[in-house]
Parts: sequence; C-alpha cells; structure tokens
Amino acid sequence: MGSSSSGTQDIAQEAFVNTFEKLASFKGQAAFYSWLFRIALNAATIARRKTRRMSASVESRRKDCGLEPSDENPTTEPSFAMDVSDRQRLVHQALAELSDEFRTALVLKEMDGMSYVEISEIVEVPLGTVRRRIHRARLELRSKLALLLKPKLL
Repeated sequence: MGSSSSGTQDIAQEAFVNTFEKLASFKGQAAFYSWLFRIALNAATIARRKTRRMSASVESRRKDCGLEPSDENPTTEPSFAMDVSDRQRLVHQALAELSDEFRTALVLKEMDGMSYVEISEIVEVPLGTVRRRIHRARLELRSKLALLLKPKLL
C-alpha cells in the first residue's frame, strides 16, 4: 500500500488532468476557484469510494477466511491525559462515519475556513442546505465522539 502523501498526490494529479480536459467547459458562471475546487473535490470523492470498496473487500475476505480483525482501536476513556494523536484519531474516525454530504460541508467550513457562500458554490447546493448540513454534521459528530469516548462495559 502506498503512503497517504502518495495517494494525495495521485488525487491532485487526477484533479489537474481533469481540469485541463474540462477547461473548455468553464463558462464563468461561478468563480474559477469554486469550479476548480469542485473538480478536486470530485476526484477526492471518487478516490475515497474506491478506497472504501477495497477496504470492504479486504475485510470481507478476512471474515470469509475466519480471520477476526485485530483490535487496533483499544477502549479509550476520556481523560485530560489523552494525547493529541489519540484525539485526532477519534475525530477522524467520527468524521469518517458521517455521510459524504455532511462531512464535506463540515470540513470545508471548519478545517478549510470557507464561508457558507463559498461552500454553497463548491458543492452546488443552496445556502440554506449548506447551513443545515453543517448544523446536522456538528450534531452527529458530537454524538459519534461521545460514543467513541464512552468506556466499553466489561
């Protein structure tokens, strides 16, 4: 398996190739940045779906062979001693469980610092829809994090 950096570079290269191929179709109805970002977002979404299918296939084969998945995610109790990498892992795990629509809107807002209007242009949905998705994504993320932090009963 390649490194995450290599995968990111592959996605970026795919986005640039797609942009070059579709440049003639740019009509100027949206900002060029929004149009370009949408192409990159689509390339990332396609790559993520391929990765999911491959992961599901590997997991399915492990179960078919009678191999149980290893316990890579030990029980995590909330504490002040939890280090940054543990918190990041939990947030990434909870984000991965959100629907694509919710995750995309939330990441664009909270991690990329985009405005609601910019997000609306990029994901091509009305502004109210973006606001609802971000609100629901925050609620779901909070709920999922609470479950991940809840100690497992013995």
